[in-house]
Amino acid sequence: SSVVPLSLWAAAVLTMRNLSRSCLLVSVSCYFLSAAAETSQCADGSCNDSKAGDEEGFMQLKSPSKAIAASRKGIKAALIGKTDSDGSPGQTISTFCNGTELASMHGVMAEDGALSQEQLEDRVMASVTTEMESNNVDKVARDMFTMYLCVRWVPDQVFWKLARQELAAELLESVVDDQEAVEQAVAELYRTYKFVPMLCSSNLNVFDQTDSEDNTYFRHFAKQVTKLSNWLQDHGNDTVARRLQSVDNIFCGGKNMNDEGCNAHQGFDDFMTSATSILGSWGWNAETKKDKWHAMADLFNQFRVDAPGASAQWRQNMAEWKKSFPFHSFVSKQDGMPSKSSPTSSQRFLVCFGKRVASELHRRPAGRYIMTDQNNLGCHGFWDVKEVANMLRRTVELWKPPTCQMAEMTYVLKKKMLMMYAKMSEKLFDALPSLVNDEQMQEEGTLEAALEGPSVFDPTTVSHGGRYYVDGMRVKAVVDVLDPPDCDRSIFGSKKCRYVASEGSYGTVSNSYGQLAVVWDGDDEQKRTTVSSANALKVVPRSWRAQDSLGSKAWDLVASMGSSISSAAQSLVDSLYSPRQTNLGQLLSGSTSKWVVCPIRNDADLQELDGQLGVEDPAMQDMQKEAY
Repeated sequence: SSVVPLSLWAAAVLTMRNLSRSCLLVSVSCYFLSAAAETSQCADGSCNDSKAGDEEGFMQLKSPSKAIAASRKGIKAALIGKTDSDGSPGQTISTFCNGTELASMHGVMAEDGALSQEQLEDRVMASVTTEMESNNVDKVARDMFTMYLCVRWVPDQVFWKLARQELAAELLESVVDDQEAVEQAVAELYRTYKFVPMLCSSNLNVFDQTDSEDNTYFRHFAKQVTKLSNWLQDHGNDTVARRLQSVDNIFCGGKNMNDEGCNAHQGFDDFMTSATSILGSWGWNAETKKDKWHAMADLFNQFRVDAPGASAQWRQNMAEWKKSFPFHSFVSKQDGMPSKSSPTSSQRFLVCFGKRVASELHRRPAGRYIMTDQNNLGCHGFWDVKEVANMLRRTVELWKPPTCQMAEMTYVLKKKMLMMYAKMSEKLFDALPSLVNDEQMQEEGTLEAALEGPSVFDPTTVSHGGRYYVDGMRVKAVVDVLDPPDCDRSIFGSKKCRYVASEGSYGTVSNSYGQLAVVWDGDDEQKRTTVSSANALKVVPRSWRAQDSLGSKAWDLVASMGSSISSAAQSLVDSLYSPRQTNLGQLLSGSTSKWVVCPIRNDADLQELDGQLGVEDPAMQDMQKEAY
């Protein structure tokens, strides 16, 4: 609470007379939005002392209680799926913004163009709506509060094809032999939880739509969750649910399908049935694993859309299940699921927090379906019908306004996103010296040499006189060394010496075609000198006189230039760019930044507008102060 201005707390206490719970720092917006909701409801003098404000006033954008006539048909077409009074930013902009003045603010005029003034205004409002809805940090944070349900299904017609392709692509391995029928392989994959088909619901978003009764988001969300929960309880024992359980019960009854004790018993039955088969009806004659695979595959076929002999009630129930859970997904795992962790036949439901889609569209090798990764990091289950209904109810209880759980999570998510944007700026300034350095080296023409770096060092070794000489080794001449070795140093000699390394000269071993050779420091031509006798050399520490070949001289020149330029670049950044960023921080830290979206229409109903608007985010100032 130390970072929240006292005025904010005072205003919160004065305006929230009905809210008895303390939301702490992270829920400051909870106070103000609840206060705005209460003020709007009391404007017509119809206030009461009920607890509705406590339960539904948290972070709600108010929408008009009656439909507002559309003033712009063009902008309505751009707002796909939005109604006249849905409370969305697009609906607010199209209803209450002054299109003529907004077009003027954007510099758009209908002079000689093909579009009329009204069409231009609609286009500008559409662009403003897109900007508001697609570049909205608050909306991104709120969109995180969503959930979906999945039911553990069976390999129906879609999953059957998918499983066969997965097998063909060798992405899953069955425990059955390659010669076994595909239906047996799919049944065994299902039984061992190596291939778990699921049907999933649409996402239930907290901030998706406002409710027609009190124009709050949370009431609509709670109704949607309650509706789905009631549907599950009503259909938890219908023909589809019973048949789903009967598939799992084929192998082990009410236990999980891969129960260890059940598997051991099945193995014994298989052995005894095979061993006593010659006895005919006197034999063991228990159901084998193959028999159960076939029985399971027969039940799979009953879930086909075109299953023969299906009753009208069955078709109706199937249609209702597919309507509630329209999206096909699956979980595949090479090793399957451990027996002790596997769900029973009645435990079929997953509840997952977060958005469902987690990757781009893609296709598996040899696959005939376009797929995408499904987010399951926030899933819990598997639950039976009663348990999943309770979990949904508890989620609503946890997220409802008085707990301020959602205010806290929204604040944390929003802060993390905004701090990430601040980190982007920090990384840019961390990289500026290097970027400026590259720009200056490009102007000097030394960038390519700096990028190439020194030549590749591939040392060779020569054994000479019982010693090993490696490229790069430093040596000292203990006697004069001639190049070539048989040259004549006299003035009248017939074979002149190219270079003479006098006693005490230093050089670097640079072997040539298996022969011991040295490049002497004092040799201006920096050519290899073949040494015929190792007794002429003494190995010395590498730090004794630095190697100074032409190649190294060139590289040292580039390196020194790069170092010099780097220092200049750092000085430029320190003297020019960094102070500007610091100066900007002096302005933005703790400031208030606003985007002027549009002017209000002259004939707008301001009471309706205020009922549809939210409030500013006081926490934003604290975040700006921390970022700068």
